[in-house]
Amino acid sequence: MKFRVIKGIILKDLKELRREKMALFWIFIFPLMWITLFGTMWGG
Repeated sequence: MKFRVIKGIILKDLKELRREKMALFWIFIFPLMWITLFGTMWGG
């Protein structure tokens, strides 16, 4: 696959993701909440 094709697919998916707020939450914010929670619980 050419890089231009891959870049086009990535940009298309990011544009779709920007329209759906719940998808944005589940993909970025929810994992960050878990990382923060477990980091504070078991962090040094």
